[in-house]
Amino acid sequence: MRAGTSGVLVPDGNLAALATAVIDIINSRQEWTLKCRASVLSHTWEETVTKWDALLREVSG
Repeated sequence: MRAGTSGVLVPDGNLAALATAVIDIINSRQEWTLKCRASVLSHTWEETVTKWDALLREVSG
């Protein structure tokens, strides 16, 4: 996830910031749809599998 490109980061426990972020996404749905779709299409399955495999190996010891 990249803040502002494929998602929004809000401070932990800050419900007002979360609500504002959700409202902003809803109000600019088309823009977010395009940005998120572009983000997804920039990755390949092979790249994703490789990253997940490395992460799972790291956390499993």
